[in-house]
Amino acid sequence: MAGPHPNQTLFLLHLPTEILLQIIQELAPGHVMSIYNHPIMNFRQTCKECFDLCEPTFCSGFHTMTPLRSKEINLLLSARKNRHNYVKTLQIDADHCQDQEANFRTMMVCIADLPNLKDLSVWITKPWSAGSTSTGLTETTHFLKSTLVCQLESCVFAELQTCQIIYRDAAYEQNPFQLELLLKAPKLSSLTIRLTDLRGFRSVNPKKEGSSLRELILYDCQTDEQAIVTLLSWPSALRCMEFRAGFTDADTEFHVLQHLIRTLASYQPGLGTLKLKINWPALVESDRYRNAFDLRELTCLETLAFDVPVHTSGVYRAAYPTNVFDLLPTSIRTVSISSQRCISVDKLATALLGRAQPARSDPSLGPALHFWSDEPVENVKRPFRKHEQEEDDRRCLGIFLLMDCLRIPQVQYTIDCWPLRRTIRATTPARANDESETVSDSDGYRTEDTTVEWPYLEMKRVNR
Repeated sequence: MAGPHPNQTLFLLHLPTEILLQIIQELAPGHVMSIYNHPIMNFRQTCKECFDLCEPTFCSGFHTMTPLRSKEINLLLSARKNRHNYVKTLQIDADHCQDQEANFRTMMVCIADLPNLKDLSVWITKPWSAGSTSTGLTETTHFLKSTLVCQLESCVFAELQTCQIIYRDAAYEQNPFQLELLLKAPKLSSLTIRLTDLRGFRSVNPKKEGSSLRELILYDCQTDEQAIVTLLSWPSALRCMEFRAGFTDADTEFHVLQHLIRTLASYQPGLGTLKLKINWPALVESDRYRNAFDLRELTCLETLAFDVPVHTSGVYRAAYPTNVFDLLPTSIRTVSISSQRCISVDKLATALLGRAQPARSDPSLGPALHFWSDEPVENVKRPFRKHEQEEDDRRCLGIFLLMDCLRIPQVQYTIDCWPLRRTIRATTPARANDESETVSDSDGYRTEDTTVEWPYLEMKRVNR
């Protein structure tokens, strides 16, 4: 491409409009905490042409927490005719302010005037103030939830793609909003719901052709069998399901999880990712619940993730979730297990060997296994003391047992202890990268042990 003539003067505004709009979009984030701190504010004030060019990006997303900011946003959107059409992202956070009712009502009413809204997040927290009584708090929370229900029922979400309805630090909502109205949004692809009592949820007029929902996340929601069937039969092809149970006893959680898995197999056989957070350690360790995770009918499942508890009656201990591995589908490629404390890999390997599972003839076809845990800094920093070195040796022994006896082709153990992160990664020769900085042990496995410091710049590498 020929350069400019020596006497030619180039101006930014001489670029095509499409290029200018792309440059402006790169300057602004999706969410802004205050409209007056927007990064393109100075540029848009230089001239009328820049002002008009910045309008779509300047009004694309807002995050409100206080009544003052709600009034600012509404005044800004009302100042020019087409600004409501530019808003694509809106997060309403009724939190940490005394006058939550005015803030919430102002922004919820605004939703009906945003025809191109694509990303909606509503966060409701039990309000607090120095002189508040429990009765006043309950009345305010009830008002916020009633306003949410009223506005969702009056809106048509033609462009909505992502929606989060989050109740924080509050009791289960006993009168849930009309989920059916959100599920009917023609372009909705991701829905997150937290702390909502979904028991009794039924579809009055189900959509025969199925919705476009691809990701469903249920956090700490109370559910029953009919609600699970209604939710999972609605999407035409769900790809990711995340379920965090909120049950008070292991037997109830066991039966609900079994029903969830059977319903997924019946209505969503193409599910590719399943993430489960378990409340009770017995579900993943006790022989009584050995068939809790029979996933063999999910023939397209490739990624399976578990968040397992490590405490019983307030006593913390290492986790060894053996029941996770009993009934996996042949399609599985990655199994991730995370915990807030140490995961006992040696106990896990020993328990699995005691169950006499058949070894795979072709290790390259088996799943990769990832462990994630939050542990004390002593398990990350070196040199280790005697008992720390013994614990680390048991962890490495467990990794090799999993690979050698159960033919798991890749095992990775990650320890997070801010600001440090340590990763132990062992790989069979079939999956090892020849260019990686690893060494082979006597059995032919490639192992790598890396410790990095936030922001994860490499500190040291120790090869075994």
